[in-house]
Parts: sequence; C-alpha cells; structure tokens
Amino acid sequence: MPNFFAGLLIGLLIVMHQMDWHFPADALLFDRVPMALVYHGVVSILSAIAWYLVVQVCWPTDAEVLEPAPTNEEPS
Repeated sequence: MPNFFAGLLIGLLIVMHQMDWHFPADALLFDRVPMALVYHGVVSILSAIAWYLVVQVCWPTDAEVLEPAPTNEEPS
C-alpha cells in the first residue's frame, strides 16, 4: 500500500511540474521575484521532500546488508 501512495505522490508532482500556468507578467512576490519562479521553487522543494519520504518508506531493508568481500588470498 505505501508503494501505491508513493507512486501517486510522484505522479502528482510530475503533473504539477508540467503545468504551464500563465502567470501575469506583473505578478511579483515582494516586488522582485516572478510568481512562476516561486511556483517552480515550491515544486522543487516538495519534490525533494517527496523523494525523502519515498526512500524512507519504500526502500527495502535487506538492501543495506553488506557481505564481506571475497579475497583472492590462499590460506597458508
């Protein structure tokens, strides 16, 4: 079930990233930053949070088990 929600979250972020909103040219945040730049900044931050959550929830626990590397030395 977590994989379904992770896929849904990533799909939502992909759709949000592809949205081509036509912000008015005079729409500025703090009279300096264009709204389209603010929108893409927020989407980028949400994407980073989403990937962190996906890794925490969906990453297999047995993938972290390391086995000792084989050696080519012959026993004496």
